[in-house]
Amino acid sequence: MHQKADSETDLGTVSSYIATKFRQHDVQDGIFTDELNDIPALCFRDTINNQDYITYLYLDDGRLKELFTADGSSAQANAGTAIASLSDFQIEENANGFYHIFLQSTAGDTSEFYLHSCAA
Repeated sequence: MHQKADSETDLGTVSSYIATKFRQHDVQDGIFTDELNDIPALCFRDTINNQDYITYLYLDDGRLKELFTADGSSAQANAGTAIASLSDFQIEENANGFYHIFLQSTAGDTSEFYLHSCAA
């Protein structure tokens, strides 16, 4: 039972992390889906000193990873920083700025939620 509680807490932490990143980037063209080395990713754009940077959130080798890189760079998925262990992470961009997020812990617990971009 203790392992399940930890798993649910981890999913809650990951969900909050994703929602916070989402809210921070809720501007025109600030949130989108793409791929990094053929891996689906939730992406966030930042413009710093007139240069665009992309933060990729994606599942690689059983870990949710984050990679911050200059837009157009030849970034590699294995260069990302591990955020949490997950067995599944899915993103679906729906109509009118809605994003469906699905998470599954390594213990098999799941969490799914929708986020809405006001800038869409």
